Amino acid sequence: MNKYLCVFLFVSGALLVSCGGSEPVTNSDDPNTKAIPVRVMALVEGAVYTPVVVSGLFTTNEETTLSFKTGGVLSSILVREGDIVSQGQLLATLDMTEITAQAQQASIALEKSERDFKRVSKLYSDSVTTLEQWENAKTGRDIAREQLNQARFNERFSEIRAPQGGAILSKLAGVGQVVSPGTPVLRMNGGDSGDWVLKVSVSDKEWSLISEGDQAVVTSDAFSGRQIQATVHSKAQGVDAGTGTFSIDLKLVSDRDLPLASGLFGKAVISPAQTVKVWRVPYSAVMDGHGNQAFVFATRDETHAVKVPVHISSLGHDEVYIDQGLDGFEQVIVSGSAYLNDQSLIQIVR
Repeated sequence: MNKYLCVFLFVSGALLVSCGGSEPVTNSDDPNTKAIPVRVMALVEGAVYTPVVVSGLFTTNEETTLSFKTGGVLSSILVREGDIVSQGQLLATLDMTEITAQAQQASIALEKSERDFKRVSKLYSDSVTTLEQWENAKTGRDIAREQLNQARFNERFSEIRAPQGGAILSKLAGVGQVVSPGTPVLRMNGGDSGDWVLKVSVSDKEWSLISEGDQAVVTSDAFSGRQIQATVHSKAQGVDAGTGTFSIDLKLVSDRDLPLASGLFGKAVISPAQTVKVWRVPYSAVMDGHGNQAFVFATRDETHAVKVPVHISSLGHDEVYIDQGLDGFEQVIVSGSAYLNDQSLIQIVR
């Protein structure tokens, strides 16, 4: 019996020693207990000229839709899409039968009213008619005269002539179609005037940086790699409700020898004259970039790393320009970031 009691006491003592007598094991790979060597760089805020990269479509400020002032049957369209036209060139006409008849009726009515006025004037001079009758005859003549002017005006604008030199972009109606006043018939631009622009869209922040007269460089696949100088010609003063962006017109400095057509796609880099306050950091400091959003590791106390979300303003040759997120930090980690988590212990290597 004493033999079994001794064995039991021995085993129980061993278990008590194993459960309560050992020290906790420290995980040497835990970043919160082991400092990670890093290199840092002092943060200095400065001003840079940040370029704005945009894209858009070529057009002209003189692009317009042409229509008849009067309605009628479309008799002829004398141009095709893509034709180059000169100012004053006849482009389309209406069937003039009805319009000419209206003008002729107005002319006959004017002749009658003039005869009536002459007769009443003679009678009035002989004191046969009253002043009121003479005034009514005069008013009738004046009305008939203005009706004839109106009919001749409509007759003159029952044809479409090119308001300026340019190109026909599209035909919007066909011969034989009955069109009402103002119905679009042709669409053309003023490309012959050398007024081509690249119309681009920018965000509200980019819009605030850009000023009229700022320089830009325009490229397009249609130019075979050529870089064309341009300037900011105008900037919209209201937002486009459909896209939520602002429109900017870039006017080409020279477009005489360029293969341009309305709707061609182009790209541009605008160089605003205004500067932007940014922090300059090397590419090695930036992590998990997506668009203009990224992260960097910075430190305030030189013992802990802080994972900071930042906004990238633009990219330089060998550095990144950050305009938001680094307020209150004096140093950014430029080496060793891949081994860090938020609040990791760090050891700065000088």
